[in-house]
Amino acid sequence: MLKLVLALFSPLFIIHSVNAATFSLSTPKRDYLRYELVPLEAKIEWSPGEPVTGVVPVVKAYRGERLVQNSMGEFHLRYDDSSRAYTGGWPIPFNPELGEYRLEVTVPLQSNRFVLQNSVEIEVSGKTLPSIDTAICAMTIEAQTDLIENPVSNPLGGRWDWRNYLRWAELLCANTILYSVGWSVEGKVTSEEPWLSAGPGTFGKLAEEAQKNGFKFGGWIGSFLVWGKPELGLGYRYCWEYEDGKLRRNHHVSLSDEKRIKDIAKLARKIDADPNVDYVGFDYIRPGPGGFEMVNDFVDSLAINTPENWDSMSIHGRMRWLGRILWEKSDRAVCARWDWWRAHKSASVLARIIEVGQVEKPVWVFVLGWDKGHQHGQDPIMLSDAGASFCAVMLYESTAEEEKAMIGQWSRYLVGDEVNLMVGEAVDWILMGESKEPEAPQEFMIRLSGGIVGLSRDYSACGLFWHDLNRTHWGSLGPYSRIEWVNAGAAAFTRLRSKRGELPFRTRVITHDRWADVVIENVTDQVIEDLSVRFIQTPGVALRDKRIKTVRKIGKRGKVRVTYKLKPDNRSMVAFQFDWRGIRGVDFEYYPNPYRDEPFRAFESVHAGGDVLVISRRTDEALYIGRNLRKASYSCNRISYSGVPKNVVHKYRYLILVDADLSSRPNLRAEIMDCIREGGAVVFAACTGFDLTPTRSGPASSKIGSLAKGSFAVADHNALAAILKIMEQLN
Repeated sequence: MLKLVLALFSPLFIIHSVNAATFSLSTPKRDYLRYELVPLEAKIEWSPGEPVTGVVPVVKAYRGERLVQNSMGEFHLRYDDSSRAYTGGWPIPFNPELGEYRLEVTVPLQSNRFVLQNSVEIEVSGKTLPSIDTAICAMTIEAQTDLIENPVSNPLGGRWDWRNYLRWAELLCANTILYSVGWSVEGKVTSEEPWLSAGPGTFGKLAEEAQKNGFKFGGWIGSFLVWGKPELGLGYRYCWEYEDGKLRRNHHVSLSDEKRIKDIAKLARKIDADPNVDYVGFDYIRPGPGGFEMVNDFVDSLAINTPENWDSMSIHGRMRWLGRILWEKSDRAVCARWDWWRAHKSASVLARIIEVGQVEKPVWVFVLGWDKGHQHGQDPIMLSDAGASFCAVMLYESTAEEEKAMIGQWSRYLVGDEVNLMVGEAVDWILMGESKEPEAPQEFMIRLSGGIVGLSRDYSACGLFWHDLNRTHWGSLGPYSRIEWVNAGAAAFTRLRSKRGELPFRTRVITHDRWADVVIENVTDQVIEDLSVRFIQTPGVALRDKRIKTVRKIGKRGKVRVTYKLKPDNRSMVAFQFDWRGIRGVDFEYYPNPYRDEPFRAFESVHAGGDVLVISRRTDEALYIGRNLRKASYSCNRISYSGVPKNVVHKYRYLILVDADLSSRPNLRAEIMDCIREGGAVVFAACTGFDLTPTRSGPASSKIGSLAKGSFAVADHNALAAILKIMEQLN
C-alpha cells in the first residue's frame, strides 16, 4: 500500500510532481523460514524510466502494531545501478515469534517534506521437528586413521580388535555410534579426491557391525575445516581473519566456496546411501575465524553503510575495514549484523548441501556452546530450519565457570520445542580443569548431566554424546582409568533416560569405608521383579561380596536398599550396573563423597536441575540441609529466596523452602503449584504466604507429609527439626 505523507510547517519546493511518483515494494516470496534473509526491492520513479535517486529508504518490521526491536540498528535499502532499484534485506531476528510480519519501507523526499511509504507482508514459520521417541545415547569415534588397522583394547581383556569399539559402546550403555568419516588434510589428499581414504573405507564395515549388534549408526563430515597448512593445493578459497591490524589466511575453507560445498555434498550422498547408516552428520558447518573474504556478500545483502571510497577499495582493504570494526567493537550494529549474517550463511550452506547431496536420512550438526553458537557463526534454530533433525551442542573446551554461563544463556534463549538438542562433553582431564575435587570423571558426569534440562526452559535434551572413545586410549585421562570415564558417561546416559521416563527405576550409590548401599526406587505404578545389580570393578575397590545380586521385587513406587561389602581406597569410584529386562543403567559415587563438607558445587547453574533445590535465606540452614542430602547421595543446589529465576523449580525432583514468605512472589507460587501437579515433592519449612489446600496426592498439615509423587510436606514451627525428619524420609 502506497502512502504520501505531507510534512507540515515546512516550506514546499517541489521540483517534480510527487503525486506522479510510483513506489513499488516487493520480496520474492511470502513464506520464510527462520534462517532466511528477506530480500527487498523498492522501485521508486518520478516517471517511467526516471528513477528517484539520492534517498535513503528505511526498513521497519511490525508484528501486528508492535515495532520489532533488535540490536542490529536501523535498516536501509541502497540504490543499485544495475537494477535501477533500492535493494537490501531484512534479517529475521534470532528465535523470532512465528507468524505474520509487516515490513514497512519509508522514503523521505525533498528534505523530509514528503514521505512515501509502502509495505509487504510475510509469514515466518519453522520446520516441524522430527519426533525422537528414544533418547540418543551416543558414543563418538573421532579418528583420521583406519580403524581396522588401528584397533582398540577389549574392555574385558584379550586382543585388540576394531570390533572392540562395539564392546566399549555396550559398556557405556550407548545405543548409538557416531563416527567421523570425512577428513581433508593438505598434502595427503588431492583436489579430485579431497577425503582421507581411511574414513570412507572404514565406515561401511563399522556401520554393518553396529547394526548387527543393535546400535544405530551415523557418519559425520569435517565440513569446512582442512587440516594442515592452507597451501591452496586443493583448489579451495580459504578464510581470512584479522588480528591487530593484520590479515592472515587460516585453514578453514570459506563458506562461499562452491567446490567445497559440492565435495561435501558428494560424500554426504555416499554416507546417506549406505543401508546401515541411520544419521548423516556435519561438523565445522560454520565460518572459520574471521570469514572476511565474504565481506562483499555481507555488505550487499544487508545494505551496510560503507566508507565513501568503498568502490575504489581492494578486497583486502574491505576485509581490513570489517575486521577492524569487529576487532575494536567500534560499531555495535555492524557487530550484531555480522553475528546474524554468519549464522544465516552457515544454515543456508547446510540447506544447500542437503539439497545437492540429496540427503534423505536425519541430519545432525555439531554446534559450539558459547553464546548459543552465535559467537562462532551458528544458531541452532536456524540450523534446524535448514534441515538439521538435531543439533549436537559441544559444551567442551570450557571451564566449569564458563559452562555455567553457557547453560544460563541457552536456557534463557530456548523454550525447548524449537530444536532437538543432543549435548556432549569431551573425555579429557585437562578440559575438566584437572579436577580432583570432585574427581574429574565425576566432574564430567555432572557437566554432561547438566545439559539434560539445562539448555532450554521447558524441555529435556533428546540425547547426549560421550566424546570420544579414542580419547580414552590416546588422550588425556589424568590419574583415572578408562572404566571410570566410561562409567561417568553411562551414568549421565542413565540420568537422561530416567528424565525422559524410559527407565522404570532411579538409583543412588552411598559409599562407606567398608560397604556401599545401592538404593533403587521404582518410579512407576507397576511392580518391578528380578532386577539385577552388578558390581563394576574399578581401581582401588576390593569387593568382599557377590558380584551380581538380584532384587526379586520392588513394589509400586517402592524403594529397596542393596548392600555390598567392599573396601574402597581413598578417592576411588564405587560403581554398579543395573539390568531389568534388557534395560540397563549405571550409577556410581566416589569414596569419600567429595561434597560431604561443602555440598554445593561452586559453579553449578541453577538451570541445570537435579535432585533437590534448596531455597533458603540463611547459609547455615542451607549447608545443614545440603550435607544431609549429600550423605544420602542426592545432588543438590542452593539459591536464596530472592534470587530464584523463572522457569527453574520444575527442573528438580524435590524443592525444600525454608523460612520463605511467598505472599510477594505470585509467579514463584504458581510455578511451585505446577511442580506439585506434575509430580514433584515440595517441602515447606516455616514458610508463609502459600495456600495449603490439599493437592490430589499431597497432605496439607503441620506434620511432615509423605514425600511421594505429587506431594508436599509442611512444617510450621521448628524448621531445622522438621528438616531432620525430612532427611530421614529422603534416606
